[in-house]
Parts: sequence; C-alpha cells; structure tokens
Amino acid sequence: MADIRGGDIDVLLVGAGLQNSLLATALAHHRPGLRIELIEARPAIGVEHAWSFFESDVPKESWPWLDQLIVKRWPAHELRFPGYTRIIPRAYCTVGGARLAERVEELPGVAIECGREAVELRPGEVLCADGLRLRAPLIIDGRGPSRPPMEGAAWQKFLGLELRLARPCTIAQPIVMDATVAQDDGYRFVYVLPFADDRVLVEDTCFSVSPDLDPALFRARALAYAASLDLEIETSIREEQGVLPMPYRETAQGLDANPLQRGEESALLRAGFRGGWYHPATAYGFPVAVRLADCVAHHFGANLDTGLRELALEIASQSRFARLLNRMLFQLVPATSRWRIFERFYRLPEPSIARFYALRTTLADRARILVDHPPFASWFRLPGAGGVRA
Repeated sequence: MADIRGGDIDVLLVGAGLQNSLLATALAHHRPGLRIELIEARPAIGVEHAWSFFESDVPKESWPWLDQLIVKRWPAHELRFPGYTRIIPRAYCTVGGARLAERVEELPGVAIECGREAVELRPGEVLCADGLRLRAPLIIDGRGPSRPPMEGAAWQKFLGLELRLARPCTIAQPIVMDATVAQDDGYRFVYVLPFADDRVLVEDTCFSVSPDLDPALFRARALAYAASLDLEIETSIREEQGVLPMPYRETAQGLDANPLQRGEESALLRAGFRGGWYHPATAYGFPVAVRLADCVAHHFGANLDTGLRELALEIASQSRFARLLNRMLFQLVPATSRWRIFERFYRLPEPSIARFYALRTTLADRARILVDHPPFASWFRLPGAGGVRA
C-alpha cells in the first residue's frame, strides 16, 4: 500500500527557495493558524545568495512582513556610464539567504522537511522520490527555473564575490550599474554592494544571447574590478552565480492567464520562475515574488482564483512590453552598442525608472522609452523593424 500523508496540511510548498520562503512568510503573517508544510530536496533550507531590490519595487502593504527579512538598506544608489554618473535618492534593499532561512524556520505553523524530493505534482497531491504521497488542498510548486533549452530568449549571467576587506572601503552606496567596463559578450556591467566597511559584494553581469557562463572569467573580472576600486581584499567570504532568462518571444516562457490549475477540491500553482512570475527585461524575480506572495495570502480561500487571475493579467500585460524591449535590444542592436540603450534609459525621470523596475509602467513611460529617447525611436526606422510587435 502506498504511503500517503495529508489531512493536516492546508498548504504544501514544494521547494524552499525565494518564492516559497516569501509565501510562507506572507501566509504566516496574514493567515495565522494556517497549517503549512514546506518540503525541500536539499539537506537544509537557505542558500548562499542575496536578493536586492529598490524599495519602490514592492507594494507598501507588503512591508509589515517583508521588513523583517532585510539585512541592509541604503538611502540611495549610483549608476555609472561612459557619459555620466547619476546618484538616485531612492532606497535600495537586500534580503540575505541566511536571514530568510532563519525567519522561515521561526514561523509558527510552518513545518519544514528537508531531504524530500518531489518528482510528480498535480492538484492535491505530490509524489516524492521515496514513494511517499503528500496531499493538501493547495500545492505551490516553487522549485525554481527548470532551465530547459529556451528558444526566443536571451540571458542575464552573473557571478558575484562577497569580499572581506583588509581596510575600510569608501563606497557609500550601491553601484547598481557600472557600464564603464569593457563590453564583452553583450551588455556588461559591474554591481557593487557595500554591506559594511570591511565587507563588499562585487558582481560581474552580462546580458547575453548565450547562456554559457565561464566562472573563471567572471571571477577574474570581478576581482580586477575590485582592484580598480583600490579594495584591499583579505578573503572571499562566498560566491554566487546564476543564469536567468530574458525572453523576447511570448512562446519562450509566458505567464498563464489562469495560473491556478484546479482539481475537484484542490489546486496547484506554479510559482516563481517556473511559473513565469518574473520581470522579463531585468530577469529579476524578487518584486513579482513579493506581489504573488501577498496575493495568495490575501485571497487564500474562495477568492484565490480571482485574485491570481487579476495579478497574472496585470503582470502579463507589463511583460509583453518588457519582451518587446528585449526583442529590440537583442535582435536589432549590435552587442557592443547595447550599453547606449541603458545609458539613455537611466536619463529618464526617476519615477519612470521606478515604475519600470516594479512592472508598473504607464503609457507615458512607454512613450518616453520608445519615442522620446533615441536610439529607441530610430529602431522603428530600421529595415525589418516595422514588424516588431508586443
């Protein structure tokens, strides 16, 4: 007889990555008393990773449960391009993997089981590798991107080194983009987070048509950049790397307009990157992950289908414009010139930049991006560009 467990679980979260950790936190905050189980294939939850975002990326109503996860907040951030440097007085925040894991482990009503791999999911039931079947009315698949070969997508590739310094650094705020570096393999920039006087993250990033990441090359470039800032390195504390999709075709990885897959009395939601819940033009998932977590927590129960459908339609509409930008960037602009697009973009008014990152662009924002600021306007005059559609 099959080993079946259930009946005492209201929500089963499969995977203990960013999305499901946020979901557990939001559900525990908004729905105290809910019985939540989180299963993870790895031997422990938590990752050596940090997720950063602009304070304006997430809704104000999320801060009561989100604020406890923040490990660092800066009041401003900096951008560097060959033609100018800009400091934007908009707060920038970081959530650390260790802090996130600690908070999830402390949540009341959340049971965590590590070393349990899910191999088959359907509404109401999860089959694990050891033959155990777990049952719950709502199952959320947050195992992260499956990373299949994706036609019609480019990629954000990055490798970051968190460095312990032998003497204090003088960097006051995050350098979110330094595009004054050599432009190799597409649009390349370096990202710097000064966590403390003696602790700095330096990350080498590239927006490329190839998903291939050479860790040795990216590591060497990050260290060379640190040296150019006159940072005296004592040791490397940790390393993080990733390859995230930047789709430019709707078929590459779209968001279902009805994301909740229903059974007779149960449901399955594919969340995070696996479900298409991310920003196609930045490849970042954190702001959308927060909005999805709040949506599930607020609408849990009879209104969940309606709440998720409304959010999915809103994100999908914004994502179509983001895909259009990706299509133009990667199909019409030479790799060595792509930095000029971003140099122009970051001259936009601050509120337009903020709404773009938050996936809340207005028609006026889109007009500024596409028409007011060349070379976007000139793209519509390029041979073959007339057929580009969102």
